Amino acid sequence: MDTQLKKSKDKLEKELGGKVDLLAWPFGIYDDYLLQRAAAAGYTSTFTIERHHASAADSVMKLPRYLLINADQGKAFAQVLAGTAPKRSIVY
Repeated sequence: MDTQLKKSKDKLEKELGGKVDLLAWPFGIYDDYLLQRAAAAGYTSTFTIERHHASAADSVMKLPRYLLINADQGKAFAQVLAGTAPKRSIVY
């Protein structure tokens, strides 16, 4: 895991020419071990797919984000922004 986190970070930094310190967990899957490994690799914040607006109570290592789909357009997108969108089950 350490190699994956560090190699991808190093490659992005080299190709983009800037610092990479944010990580969005693929499929939102993470645990305490992965959070520790990400911090050790130099990430300062990571993003889950917990569907709610971020607040001061959220850990910077477990920030929520919205998984958007094609149906999230117009009124549906406005509901996401307002925090009133219906809950959606996520199937992998």
